[in-house]
Amino acid sequence: MKLWFEEYKFKGNYQLRHSFSQKIAVYFKKKKNFLVIPIPLSKNRLSERGFNQVEGLLKGAAVDYTDCLVRTGSDQPQSKKGRKERLSGHQPFHLCKTYEHLLADRNVLLVDDIYTTGRTLFFASEIILKYPVKKLETFSVAR
Repeated sequence: MKLWFEEYKFKGNYQLRHSFSQKIAVYFKKKKNFLVIPIPLSKNRLSERGFNQVEGLLKGAAVDYTDCLVRTGSDQPQSKKGRKERLSGHQPFHLCKTYEHLLADRNVLLVDDIYTTGRTLFFASEIILKYPVKKLETFSVAR
């Protein structure tokens, strides 16, 4: 998996987004009543990489999603941080105001590519749970 992530995320082999498409599609069919929200990249990281790896996985599996979270700032990549640095970070996300109404009484599924310390998903969950969601779940390709 480490080599796969290196090739997909850091070397930009976008065709690898299809690697898990069948399994991802099967999983998300069971979650058809959920609002799927991918973890966003900062503008700088998106510009460097050329694509959001999480959105790529969802597109590869033909999963509809809503990109309503925004990542602010251009912090150092999580992959370059140690555990202590990851856990002591600050809130990097906010919700676009135009999407607030979508969360009311909805099941929400946050999607990330890899779960290391869980800090990214915890930060995103903290933002989502400010709104009256019915249920919040998370999904990651790897841990």
